[in-house]
Amino acid sequence: VRQRVRNDYPLYHLQELGAAHLRVPRHDWDDPAQRRRLAWLAAKGVSLTLFALDGTGGELPVPETPEKLPLGIEWQLPGCVTPPEESYTSWVRSCRERGYGVALAPVVAGKAQAGKQHPRTRVGYSPATVAEINAWLRDQEQTVDRVVIDLGPEASSWETWMRAAAQCQPQDPAWDLKLELASVDDDRNCAQLAEAIVLCLAIPRSRLFVDPLTDHDRTMDAVHGLCDTMHNPRPPFAVYRALNGILFPEALTSRAGRKFDVRRLAVDCFSISVDGVKYALIISDRAAGALPAAWSAEILWDLRRGQSRDWTPDHPVKPPFLITYRET
Repeated sequence: VRQRVRNDYPLYHLQELGAAHLRVPRHDWDDPAQRRRLAWLAAKGVSLTLFALDGTGGELPVPETPEKLPLGIEWQLPGCVTPPEESYTSWVRSCRERGYGVALAPVVAGKAQAGKQHPRTRVGYSPATVAEINAWLRDQEQTVDRVVIDLGPEASSWETWMRAAAQCQPQDPAWDLKLELASVDDDRNCAQLAEAIVLCLAIPRSRLFVDPLTDHDRTMDAVHGLCDTMHNPRPPFAVYRALNGILFPEALTSRAGRKFDVRRLAVDCFSISVDGVKYALIISDRAAGALPAAWSAEILWDLRRGQSRDWTPDHPVKPPFLITYRET
């Protein structure tokens, strides 16, 4: 006898993480159970983006919703960087009439990835193609709100994406940063996630999306997610939850007004200033010595354990960790 089992753990994990934005497949909206979950998250202030893959845009579904939801539609373009111009114009107009946000993302198959047996499919713009789509959109009568950026599997991509962001113009779309964890090493995933969060703070109007929520096991290619297959949180989950709670303590609906001043002090060492509070984020052990001598550390935030204590330089803590400091 086979029975369908309801599993609400992913829903609870998203709530516990303090997730403010969620990207889901368009067909999830047609499933009654999934739609109830998504509507519940939207009622809590989570903005939803429904994505769909379509070559021409002629049959790209734009959902009819009786509720007023913070909804966006992401058009995923198979094998190309820019959409067909005629279909693009009608699609944007249709979404605007319903009050939906609009986003674009290329889907390019066959990308080789170091350490992986088979090529991967890249969803999102690279540093080269984001410049191409921005140039194309500047010539259109209507633009999109956001474009999806694939941060890639590299351990650090800070310099690459900060250079790309500096070349954007004010009228260009905002960025949806997509980080796809690609390792079974939780320490590496923690470091990669922490840098992606800081990158999101440093680039105005950007948002961060992290995949996968739970482990992926492709037989010869396993990847750890934020949780294991039994939905037990892994260390990156704790880091993500702690940074969300510290940097965004307010309600989801009021996050947009926060202004962050982010500086890179050294490799794996960043300063973050917001609302008069100064933090230092240490991503690796080698970065601990990069803190200026004039800084007076006050509070140590153990992100993996979700704990804070008065700062003592000899207290053992595994990176990434956060320090509250003042300049003397």
